Amino acid sequence: MNLKQKLTIPYSTALLACFFCLMLVVAKYIPAWSALPKWFERLLGADYYLHICVGFGLSLALAKLSGISAKTWARQLLFFLTLLLVYGIDELIQAWVPHRQFSVVDFAASATGWILALCAWFTVRAWRRPQGKVQLSE
Repeated sequence: MNLKQKLTIPYSTALLACFFCLMLVVAKYIPAWSALPKWFERLLGADYYLHICVGFGLSLALAKLSGISAKTWARQLLFFLTLLLVYGIDELIQAWVPHRQFSVVDFAASATGWILALCAWFTVRAWRRPQGKVQLSE
């Protein structure tokens, strides 16, 4: 197995990562479940790092599960931009949730994870493309 094949994320792993990240996001909105994200915050050192991890993991997992890799570069970028918009909307919604609060720092952390996921996605995609074929129309 060569390195390019090792970088392929199995569908089941992406499904598990997506479920785990969504569970952490939902747990932040349900006071009875708040112990789970708080445990991970303590493990990682801060809420900021949890936002980076979820922003990264959820972005890559959803990209894999959606099958977006078969689409053009432009559609893939639009997909990732839509995810960033959803992260922003999620953070804005917290302004109206009683036990939550809006934070620009949290959005910046989620966006940092998103940027890392975007870079990883397009780097691996470019690396896996057959050599010698430049497709500008893709």
